[in-house]
Amino acid sequence: MVPPTFPEDVPALQRELERLRAELREERQGHDQMSSGFQHERLVWKEEKEKVIQYQKQLQQSYVAMYQRNQRLEKALQQLARGDSAGEPLEVDLEGADIPYEDIIATEI
Repeated sequence: MVPPTFPEDVPALQRELERLRAELREERQGHDQMSSGFQHERLVWKEEKEKVIQYQKQLQQSYVAMYQRNQRLEKALQQLARGDSAGEPLEVDLEGADIPYEDIIATEI
């Protein structure tokens, strides 16, 4: 059984209803702001991730070039030690690696 409402209760109930509606609006605004903030953070993290991957690719390319250069120098030193180049000029290519940047595969984060 529903208790009877008194006319003096109606304004109090309306005030309570308006207070609850205002609280709900504030909560929704807070949620929207938080959601927007998270979306912004995701975008920032994605951009930073791409920068790190590009840096990893460049670093890996540099390491490969250094390794290949060291291999050529080791070969030249071995030729000198064996005396293979008696009178012949050594062929030492000190140029960088010819690996295209796009072919370097970096670890994804």
